[in-house]
Amino acid sequence: MVCWRIHYKIIFMNSKGQGALEYLLIIGGAILVAVVAVSIIISLSRSNTETATEQNEQFDNLIDNTMMPPLVITVDCNLTTKTIVVPINPSSSPNIDGYCLVLNGTPMLTNCSSTNPLEFTIPGMTADTQSVSIIAKRGNSYSMASMPAMTCNPKD
Repeated sequence: MVCWRIHYKIIFMNSKGQGALEYLLIIGGAILVAVVAVSIIISLSRSNTETATEQNEQFDNLIDNTMMPPLVITVDCNLTTKTIVVPINPSSSPNIDGYCLVLNGTPMLTNCSSTNPLEFTIPGMTADTQSVSIIAKRGNSYSMASMPAMTCNPKD
């Protein structure tokens, strides 16, 4: 009988300790999972903030470096003087050096002007209808051509 009581007491005491140890392991595991989850969330938050900041800087650079073409008001072609006069609303982009002629779809990058109205001399102008657009120039960079292209019929 004494032996049975001692054996029962040892088993009972061991199961109490085992139950407490299991609860501590469960709680420790839950804390470990929570710490890992929080650290992942914090690192993702920092990463997203850095990515958003970089994308904002890239967007600002894109906006700053994009050149808007001028708005062409009218076009006057004079066959006698071989000139094309183009009054424009200037480009809204900063630091524009001048404006170059796009004649019949071909950019004439050596034929540029910074006055308004723009005046271009075309030595080989014929009496054919001319399609005229203007591009803005800043340093060695050019904008897209103004759209839609204006047409004029050279007259004397």
